[in-house]
Amino acid sequence: MTEKWNQFVYDLCDAQQRDVDENEYHRLIETQFQLLGWAKYRGEICHKPNIPIGNNNFIQPDILIKRDGEELFVIEVKRPVHSISQREIQQLESYMRQRKIKFGIYIGEHIELFYDKPESTKAISVLKIPLELNNKFGEMFVELFGKENYSSDSLTEFCENRISEKQQELKKIEAQQYLVANGDAIVTDNLKQYLRNDYKDSFSEDEIEEILSGLTISVLPKTIVKEMSLPSVSQIQRSTINSEIRELKVVANSKSFSDIYNSIENDIRRRRITSLSFRRSLTPVSYKGDKIYYGETRPKPINNHNLEILYNYFLNQKIIDLSSWDSNDFFNLISKLTNGKTNTLDYIYYASMLQEMLNRSKYVQSTK
Repeated sequence: MTEKWNQFVYDLCDAQQRDVDENEYHRLIETQFQLLGWAKYRGEICHKPNIPIGNNNFIQPDILIKRDGEELFVIEVKRPVHSISQREIQQLESYMRQRKIKFGIYIGEHIELFYDKPESTKAISVLKIPLELNNKFGEMFVELFGKENYSSDSLTEFCENRISEKQQELKKIEAQQYLVANGDAIVTDNLKQYLRNDYKDSFSEDEIEEILSGLTISVLPKTIVKEMSLPSVSQIQRSTINSEIRELKVVANSKSFSDIYNSIENDIRRRRITSLSFRRSLTPVSYKGDKIYYGETRPKPINNHNLEILYNYFLNQKIIDLSSWDSNDFFNLISKLTNGKTNTLDYIYYASMLQEMLNRSKYVQSTK
C-alpha cells in the first residue's frame, strides 16, 4: 500500500508547495480518488451535489462518495495551506448527521478522518495524516477508502479501535501527569514507610523526618530527566568515604522564559502535547498561526507578557509546585506584580501552562 499512498499524496504535496486555490485543490482531490477506484462517470464521485433536506432547504458538501446509490462518506475540502477550524469540523459533522453518514473526511493542510459514533454528542477525529510520502497511516487510509476493499463494517471496526487506542493513550498521559504533579508526596510517603519498617530500631520518628528533610524529591518527565546533571558513582563513593553530607536540591534551570516557552510551543506545534494538566484536570492546547491556543470550545491565546511575569516570580521565589494555588491567589499576585494594571486571568490556563514550564525548569544538581 506504500506505493498507492505515495501516488495518492504526491500531487497533494505539490499543490501544498504551490499554494493552489481551493477550486484547483478540489479538482485534484477528485482525481486522486479516481486513483482509488471511484469513478465520476458512474456517479460515485459527486461534485458539490445539492442534497435536499426538509421541504425547502438543501446542503451542498464539497464531495460525496456513493456506490450503487448508497452515500458512503463525505469530504470537506479547504486550501492546502489552510488551518482547520471548529467551523469546518461542525460543517462536516452537519453533512454527516443530515444524511446519516458515519464517515467524514477533511482534506486541507492534512487529511483527517471523522467518525460519527452512535450516541456520541459529536463526530470524533480518529485519524490525522500529514501530507507526506511513506506515511504508515496514509497506507491505512488508501486501503480503507479504496473502492476495491471498501467496507463500512471494516471502517467502523477501525474507527472503534482507534477510539479505544486514543482513550488508552489519554489514560497513560493522565497517569504520567498525575505522577509528575503528585509523585513527590507519593515517593516521600513510601520512603517514610520504608524507614519505619527497616530502621525502626535505629531511628525515631523525628530522626526519620530529619533524614527526609535533607532530601528534595521530584518526579519529572523523561525528557527533563535526560538533561539532569546527576552525581556519578565515584562522587557518591568519595562523599561517603569523606563522611561529607551532600544535599540534592532542586534549583531553577538557567534557561530563560523564552527557552522554556519555545520548547513547549514546539511540542504543541508537533502535537507531542495536546493537553496540559493541573490538579488532574486537562486543558486542551493547539497551535495556530504563531500562537498557542487554550481550550476546546472557544480556544484563546494567552498573554505572554503576563505569563513571563508570573513565571519569573515563581522561579525567583523557588516555587515549583502550584497545586495549592487557587484563582484568587493568581488574581491577587498578578495585580500586585503589575501595580493593578492586570487583575484578571484565565486561571486554569495560566496555572496549567506555568506548571508545565516550572516542571521543565527543574534539574537536580549535587552541591555541598
